[in-house]
Amino acid sequence: MKIFYYLINLILLFLISCDGRELKDENFQIQFINNSKHKILLSCSYNYPDTSLTETTSTGCGNIEPYSTENCQNNISWQNAYSHNEFKILCFFVWDIDTIEKYGADICREEYKILKRYDYSLESLEEMNWIITFP
Repeated sequence: MKIFYYLINLILLFLISCDGRELKDENFQIQFINNSKHKILLSCSYNYPDTSLTETTSTGCGNIEPYSTENCQNNISWQNAYSHNEFKILCFFVWDIDTIEKYGADICREEYKILKRYDYSLESLEEMNWIITFP
């Protein structure tokens, strides 16, 4: 029984000593500054150089008010997101929520009704301090 408690204590000591260094350089958040009169949705795609809107994913920013700043949380680190693309470039799409509500998401994708597309490498986002400003 003493060996069992010794092993449990050893495992607990190991877990406590893990400080998460492997994640310290990982970023799960992008700051989006909306300097426009539009209510914005921000999405991204891992499919560069294909810039079609068939496969976009959420950035955690679905309702960015005009003239405001929003912190967009991602469920995986942005560094990891770049590993899904051989070109190491992500496409970020800026959508007008009013346009989506008026025409529907399918029409907006088919007719490419976006306000802006940004193509960023990991290095460019790091240089920008993880801040995207529109326009």
